[in-house]
Amino acid sequence: MPVASLLFLLSDPSKLSALNSAYENAAKPGTVEVSKLKTSLSDFSEQVIHCYHKTASFDSVKSINSPYSDADSWGANRSAVIEINYRGKTGMKYKMSTALLVRNDEIRTLIISDTAIIPASKKCELNNWMKVTS
Repeated sequence: MPVASLLFLLSDPSKLSALNSAYENAAKPGTVEVSKLKTSLSDFSEQVIHCYHKTASFDSVKSINSPYSDADSWGANRSAVIEINYRGKTGMKYKMSTALLVRNDEIRTLIISDTAIIPASKKCELNNWMKVTS
């Protein structure tokens, strides 16, 4: 952060408090619509981004690799690596590579890499196995 911006924030504690509040809100996980996890890769990816980066907007997705090389250690029956392109609240473009793991009627994701400035929420429910029913 440039020195002038830092001095501006320090000149009024309410500005610093508002900035901190905005950061904390952006770091909270979004909710996952389970019904959309099985409709299409794009719908699934949109749920992934919304869960890890609540304020982000989904742009596109492509499948990178199948299966994920470490899937067996997670007990997955099927897996793939996907690359999701998305935009932050300010419109900046970011990219997330994610392993998609499937075990019977359960699903979870593992972030392999993410270029976002604000870290992905560790409280995203896709960090754990989720039951996905028909």
